[in-house]
Amino acid sequence: LYGPHLYELKAEAALENHATNYPHTPFFLYYASQLMNEPYEVPDSYLARCADAGVRIELRSYCGMNVFLDEIVANLTCKMESLDLLSNTIFIMASDSAATSNITGSNYPFKGAKGSLTRGAQSMPAFVYSNLIPVAKRGTEYTGNVHVTDWLPTLMYLATNNQWTE
Repeated sequence: LYGPHLYELKAEAALENHATNYPHTPFFLYYASQLMNEPYEVPDSYLARCADAGVRIELRSYCGMNVFLDEIVANLTCKMESLDLLSNTIFIMASDSAATSNITGSNYPFKGAKGSLTRGAQSMPAFVYSNLIPVAKRGTEYTGNVHVTDWLPTLMYLATNNQWTE
């Protein structure tokens, strides 16, 4: 069994357990996928889906890993929706590092890649989705710097119905 698929199944089981046994209790799930990091491996069925990604096996593997990660996010989102958890969920998708230059990837418009000291290695995409976000803030974009310590006040603000201000 492919590791990322196993972790997805475990996350889905945790969501089902919570929805069934603790429907009115807050729940925190931190799902950190190892996809998009070495080793660049993926089941053969995903390699086949990425036949147009290039001749090199590394490019097809990288493509397949992207497809697999997209499916995991979609599956977990659908699972939350089917369990009626999505309307009261804060869903954060954030990269842990920049694109790597030894295979493929782009950190455009910035120069540099994973492991370098340039802005291209320091700027990663992220988004937050939640019905708990105030309507006036939805769809807005922040282009400044964010540090991991910024997540606590952001999450506490949302989790306390915009009452937490410390």
